[in-house]
Amino acid sequence: MFANFAKRLGALFVNTEEQQRDIYLASSADYVELEHRIHVIETAHSPFILYSSNAPREWRL
Repeated sequence: MFANFAKRLGALFVNTEEQQRDIYLASSADYVELEHRIHVIETAHSPFILYSSNAPREWRL
């Protein structure tokens, strides 16, 4: 009974980014797709960018 109530109550709230990420990862069909999705998430949400220019490193001053 409580689990059903908690599920309905949770449906009223907007999904957080973490919940959306978990849903996205859980919907993968196999391990290969899961690994690919993890890689996409990790590279898309990198905490910093090493180089801001698109030019190769040796071209910069």
